[in-house]
Amino acid sequence: MADSHERSDYIGPARLTIDGRDFDVDIELRGFFQPIDGLYRWYGRTRPAPQLSEVLRGGRTKATLKTPCGESSTTVGDLDFWGRYRLEGTGRPPFHLPTSA
Repeated sequence: MADSHERSDYIGPARLTIDGRDFDVDIELRGFFQPIDGLYRWYGRTRPAPQLSEVLRGGRTKATLKTPCGESSTTVGDLDFWGRYRLEGTGRPPFHLPTSA
């Protein structure tokens, strides 16, 4: 069975900006092209990030996610049992997408 991290498109540091406040987090993201609507959808989770709990308070929040490869709008969602927040976005992701020549 393949390691689940092998399917990830980006694993590494990021800056999450919520209501003008910056938070340095580590994230894991992956994405796919949705042929039905022609959009690229990406999603993933932060690593445990207790510093986010005071600003998120358990609700879904719009934010900006910046990595060394790019910047995108994201929605920060549910907190899982391991202290990780869900991230999701549509369109250009904040990570490199290989292109065919």
